[in-house]
Amino acid sequence: MALALAAALALTACTGGSDGVAKAKKADVMTRTPGEATTVLSSDDPTALTAATTAALFERSKGAVVADATDPDAVATANGMASEAGVPLLLAGGSATTEIDRLQATQVAVVGPEAVSWAASALEGSDVEVTDASDDAGANQAASALGTLDDAEPQESVVVLTTGEDDQSSAAATAAAAGAKVVEAPDGDLRAAPAAIEAISGAKDGKPAAEDAEQPVVIGLGTAFGPGPRLASHVATAATGVTLPGGRQVIYPGERLIALYGTPGSGALGVLGEQGLDASITRAKERAATYDGLDDVPAMPAFEIIVTVASSAAGADGDRSDEVDPETIRPWIEKARDEGVYVVLDLQPGTSDFLAQAKLYEDLLKHPNVGLALDPEWRLKPGQRHLAQIGSVGVDEVNSVGTWLADLTAEEKLPQKVFLLHQFQTRMITDRERLDTSRDELAYVIHADGHGGPQLKAESYAALVANAPANIHWGWKNFYDEDTPTLSPQQTLDQDPTPEFVSYQ
Repeated sequence: MALALAAALALTACTGGSDGVAKAKKADVMTRTPGEATTVLSSDDPTALTAATTAALFERSKGAVVADATDPDAVATANGMASEAGVPLLLAGGSATTEIDRLQATQVAVVGPEAVSWAASALEGSDVEVTDASDDAGANQAASALGTLDDAEPQESVVVLTTGEDDQSSAAATAAAAGAKVVEAPDGDLRAAPAAIEAISGAKDGKPAAEDAEQPVVIGLGTAFGPGPRLASHVATAATGVTLPGGRQVIYPGERLIALYGTPGSGALGVLGEQGLDASITRAKERAATYDGLDDVPAMPAFEIIVTVASSAAGADGDRSDEVDPETIRPWIEKARDEGVYVVLDLQPGTSDFLAQAKLYEDLLKHPNVGLALDPEWRLKPGQRHLAQIGSVGVDEVNSVGTWLADLTAEEKLPQKVFLLHQFQTRMITDRERLDTSRDELAYVIHADGHGGPQLKAESYAALVANAPANIHWGWKNFYDEDTPTLSPQQTLDQDPTPEFVSYQ
């Protein structure tokens, strides 16, 4: 009889009434994973953003914390409380009311005067137990109550990106409470944050992730990460784990390239050709080292390799440009990659066009450490001759190359590429104001490459800077022989704006 009674009691405890169907006990806190691989929570309002983060990551929760958004101390206290308890954090307001109802919360800790006032109005008459956690005694009481809740399964397969701004701290705390990995990516570009690249790719210390590694779901907090396709593209690039020297997938801001200019095997065309590959690597590093410590921007050694060389003769194809065999350049690119040296391929097209020549080197441009430079001085119109006229190019041709290069970079999921435009006279790029600098796969650089005395060069630089398109970085060339005198590294950095790409010829 005792056994029968015990069995009956056990059956009564696990059934849902007279239907005899067992009902599982609901978890106190249940998280969820967004259905999309990448999501941008497009709000810069802290209250709305925190509520959106809660909605994205929590299915339900018996407990929640609500803070006064106008009180930084209250927000900081609530952030810590929610993270410790593993429950959602909300900021007082209409969206908090909606989320408390959706979460089916029964225990709510409020911190700060506005949150207390909100609870008195929004939760009046409900079954929610409210604890004022604005002082130490209340905070301890709330922490004790929330601590009795069963923990949710952490969302370890979710990476949440924040710009690190204070307005995102509560949304980030909610994400941490859900067990997601929260990573800062300032300015909304995860490619500039090594920690974000590592979190998404699974790569660590330069070693790629295992082939069967699961790619996480990624959420960007705030409009800086949007629009959605932009974040998806950045995530796809980060997932490769392939980085530039320095562990990032963007050049600017954050780096300064110091380049040797020329063509391998030809000292007449620049200092790059004055020595072999290994010696060029050493020389590039030594040249870059002369800029270290002059400001807080690290110097990255680089090569600018002329791969199509302006020629006085028409040549077999009649374009007055000699194209270097890509296989001649490949060892330089591969060695440079291994040694932390960036490479820019320079085009001097004669009567050919820049896009046609760029496509000749498409395979080389698929390397992550290779960018592209256009040199309009050597872009001729029919009937013109090198050195008899200074060449020029229309902006539409430049834009066509930029679009092609950006598309290639996106398709191959490559780090950002330098897209460098040589110019020492404004007429060299006609209609420059229409230059398309919208593609963030590219770092757009206008490179002042004239030679002469310091005053003349500074005036030329100022003329190029005036009325320049938006989103431009600036380059400067120093000549060992033609400049009178050659500027020191400090004098070079004293130019306004400070050059971010410096080459030596």
